[in-house]
Amino acid sequence: MPDKENMMRELKGVNCDAVQCVHHGKNNTCHAKGISVGPHSAESVNETVCATFKAKEDPLCDITGDCR
Repeated sequence: MPDKENMMRELKGVNCDAVQCVHHGKNNTCHAKGISVGPHSAESVNETVCATFKAKEDPLCDITGDCR
């Protein structure tokens, strides 16, 4: 069963513009349980990505953003 409490919890201090991510919330908030940013080899902001991103249409993700 989905953990609705975690789904509704905002990750404080994280601003997210990725509106197609299952973790994206109102006012550009992030509702993931935690985030991972990488890759390790990045040397500038343009080389970083949110590894926690999961597309809303990803069939392996449920409503809470938990993916198989």
